[in-house]
Amino acid sequence: MFAGSNTPRGFVSFFDQIVPRRDARRFIILKGGPGTGKSTLMRRLAEEGEALGLEVERFHCSSDPDSLDAVFFPRAGFAVVDGTSPHVIDPEFPGAVDEIVHLGLHWDEAGLRAHREEIAALRDEIRRAYRRAYRYLAAARTVQDEIEAVYGELLDWGRVNAMAEELAAAALPQRPPAAAPGRIRRLFAGAVTPKGPLHFLSDAAGGARRVLLITGPPGPARASLVESLVRLAAVRGWDVECFHCPFAPDRVEHAVIPGLGLAVVTSAPPHAWPGRAERVFDAGRALDAGGLGSRRRELKEAEDERSRLFSLAVAALSEARACHARLERYYVPHMDFAAVDGVAALLREKLFSSLPGVS
Repeated sequence: MFAGSNTPRGFVSFFDQIVPRRDARRFIILKGGPGTGKSTLMRRLAEEGEALGLEVERFHCSSDPDSLDAVFFPRAGFAVVDGTSPHVIDPEFPGAVDEIVHLGLHWDEAGLRAHREEIAALRDEIRRAYRRAYRYLAAARTVQDEIEAVYGELLDWGRVNAMAEELAAAALPQRPPAAAPGRIRRLFAGAVTPKGPLHFLSDAAGGARRVLLITGPPGPARASLVESLVRLAAVRGWDVECFHCPFAPDRVEHAVIPGLGLAVVTSAPPHAWPGRAERVFDAGRALDAGGLGSRRRELKEAEDERSRLFSLAVAALSEARACHARLERYYVPHMDFAAVDGVAALLREKLFSSLPGVS
């Protein structure tokens, strides 16, 4: 999963949704520069937690999906997060819940200062690459809006609304409105990355006993089906995990209702569902198929242009990642990783030693 993504609006963060700070037992905020071992430390804690039988949620970095931005142990109530830009995080309850761990205490400052100009130049290159990426994503989104407008003109909203009722009947048991609505947690199952669009749908929804699929052309119909179900589930008191679309971050494309063991997944490129499903709801059934035929050339030209712009955005993200890798090469030789290993050991003791059966 991802707690943030590159989007047409820039970087969008849901880091505050990993766990409400008031509900956490411990919230560890890692600070430090590139290449200082934040991701490795979190990966090690996640592996050690799993070895102890703890459930672990891993949140990948959208700018380098092989790295981690956060790990969360839901049943234990522990989170460890990278609190550096572009998702700067500060304590809300210092000492009582939150703790800052600054890995920069273990670097050789004199060695880094000797490369001040090179580091500053690479930072400038990275900023320029991200600006290009976000402009291309915004341009691609504008073209995608035109594509979706065509499909929107051909939609029979009466059919869409009827399908929404079918989905609700299949997904939710009958239940009166709750005295208090269910909680809604917002994250990303996928992200726009230097490797292109990438998803961890199996992590987000793989634990569900029941999977309902939404298929059909892009546009408002698919989102309407998922979002109407989310609203109804919350009104009936169910907690819902909503997974937003990184290409349209205000839009929910997948929903998981843990209390029902249910996942509702939008299965379409680039995030086709790889497993079995109980039922498929095809939003394409609400389209005027006859009217679509005369618009196919228009749609194909727009899709080609969107793909071209999207590829340029991915290339810019890849350039930013390459510059970041060069930046890390200045930091790695000047880090005391033995000291960082000591920090990891202290965190392990702090997080896990108080759990039943753990020494």
